[in-house]
Amino acid sequence: MSRRCGALTKASTLCTRSIKSGQPRCFQHIKSVKPVCSETSCNNEVTIINTQCNDCSSNLQKLCGVETRRGNTCTNKPSNGNLTCSRHTIKVTEPFFDHKEDHCPLCGDLEEWKWASDFGFPNYMISSLGKVFNITTKKYLNGSVTDQDYIGFRLTKHDESHKNIRIHTLQGVVFFGLELLGKDDKVVITMDHIDSNKKEHNCTCCNLRPADRSLQAKNRNPFTPKGKTVLKISEDGETVIRYLTIISAAKDLEIDPRTLIKHCDEGTSIEEHTYRFETKDDYDDQTWKSTSELYPECQPPIEISDGGMFCRINKTPMMGSNIGRYLSISGITGRVHKIVWTVFNNRLVPDGYEISHLNSNGKDNRLVNLCLATHSENVKVTIDSGKHSKCIITRKHFHDGNYIDFISNAAAARSSDDTSESSVRRAAKGEIESAGMCKCGKKLTWEQIMILRSTVETNTEMRENQAKIKRKITNRSWTPVRQVFHDDTHKDYKSINEALRSNSKLSQSGISDVLRGKQKTSGMCKCGKRFKWIKLDRDGLPICVSD
Repeated sequence: MSRRCGALTKASTLCTRSIKSGQPRCFQHIKSVKPVCSETSCNNEVTIINTQCNDCSSNLQKLCGVETRRGNTCTNKPSNGNLTCSRHTIKVTEPFFDHKEDHCPLCGDLEEWKWASDFGFPNYMISSLGKVFNITTKKYLNGSVTDQDYIGFRLTKHDESHKNIRIHTLQGVVFFGLELLGKDDKVVITMDHIDSNKKEHNCTCCNLRPADRSLQAKNRNPFTPKGKTVLKISEDGETVIRYLTIISAAKDLEIDPRTLIKHCDEGTSIEEHTYRFETKDDYDDQTWKSTSELYPECQPPIEISDGGMFCRINKTPMMGSNIGRYLSISGITGRVHKIVWTVFNNRLVPDGYEISHLNSNGKDNRLVNLCLATHSENVKVTIDSGKHSKCIITRKHFHDGNYIDFISNAAAARSSDDTSESSVRRAAKGEIESAGMCKCGKKLTWEQIMILRSTVETNTEMRENQAKIKRKITNRSWTPVRQVFHDDTHKDYKSINEALRSNSKLSQSGISDVLRGKQKTSGMCKCGKRFKWIKLDRDGLPICVSD
């Protein structure tokens, strides 16, 4: 028996229409019903009938979900950020992996390994000497050098997200119990390299220690060259020598750097010569502008020159502090090249753009060397100059002795249709003999050129050589040739390709070898006699061809 609607009509009577299965009212009164959550204990309104509200669905996702012994699903809520409740928490033991024992190169202590699972990285083992082992792939990871000369890794967290982290920071979390902070968190205690060797000596036993900023500042060399230039002035007032740093001037005079700084400040002489720091007046050929408009937070304002230098009030002009491949200025967020471009263009860098160095020298911050570019354009400039990390000069050798140089394995692989980047890399390292084939059917060999001038001029010469060799190789296919039959009759073709189209059994390599004199004939007539080939000039006359 079908159910009746039962809704109150305008005539104050009950509707007697039948309703469909699963519907609370008939088609006319269904719109007057506000659907609620399908949970019996919840009366929240929903947009779709027989569905759960947001609160119930989110609570359902936060439940333990582990199957119990009776076959039911556990409805307890996880605690302390775990994925399961306290009753069903699985105790995982630290994994074991075979590895060779190693000792610290500084103090000789035995290497120690710890599992990083408690800190959000369950797939990795961390070494006290700065090594990282992937438990899943059973491989040691190769870190990369950051802009500030630290060793960094890209690791996968327990929630499948990725995180870029420096090895000394990860060691501080695993071995010293430091808190793993985010980008917006205030950093108070960090790891300090005692001997300032950031790349090779990441040793928790003797060279890494937790330190605040004041302790790290005391550990730095106070006389690290930062671009303070010293001038040696003669009695006539002429500049005799220009020292780029205080260290170089102190070594030449064989005195302590503190003593030299004192003489420069007081203007006293040393061995009949006076020494002073360079001033802004020594750079009359450069234009100077203040940072007060674009960087009002920097007080007092700093003056920037179009030559890539900066000068504080009554201070010496400087190039900036070394931050890896770039220079920076304390007190302003950003690198020197970014500040120089923005100040002289009177605008900030637009979103999606970067400041590129035309000569790929990150410390040459002259305004004429800077330009606005996208990330891909900036990377292309680095690749074209041969200074990109993946730019290993690869040479492609042909069987006739010619070769072409490419700026990377990827660029070399793109030049051949029948090979891949991995094959080119293996062939260049000598793991395999060849990779790919030439148009004439000969195998290609590869070589890595490790020493090559990484300049724009060198790369231009390399590209010109590539175009020249390509034209030479292409022109062989369009060389006029004469096909000579056994009865001394002949047929002329405008190119080798035209000869190939006339007979499918001919090969370009065979005709080319005949033209070079490596073989006498190539191809066979229907009567069983073989063809001879002669190279022709533009006028159709036979010419002598040498290798």
